[in-house]
Amino acid sequence: MNRLLMRYLERLPGAMHDVELADGSTVRQCLYSPHSLRATLATLLLDSGVPIEAVQDLLDHKHITTRQIYDKRRLAVRDSASHKMPI
Repeated sequence: MNRLLMRYLERLPGAMHDVELADGSTVRQCLYSPHSLRATLATLLLDSGVPIEAVQDLLDHKHITTRQIYDKRRLAVRDSASHKMPI
C-alpha cells in the first residue's frame, strides 16, 4: 500500500525535489508522505469543525493528546489567551 501511495504522490506537480547528500551527490525525494497526508486530513477535519474525539477515533489514537500534537490549527491573535486579559 505504501509503494502504491508513494507512486501516486510522486506524480503530483512539484512533489519531487533534489536533496544534496553529504558526499556531494543528489537524490530526488518526494515532499509528501503517507504520514503527512494523515496529519493534513486530521487538520482539515478539525478546521471544518469535526470534534477532536471523532478525529481521534478515526486515526485510532488511544489518547487525545496524541492527536493534539499534530493539530496544526492556530488561533487568531485576537482569540489568544493573552488578548483576553483586561488590562
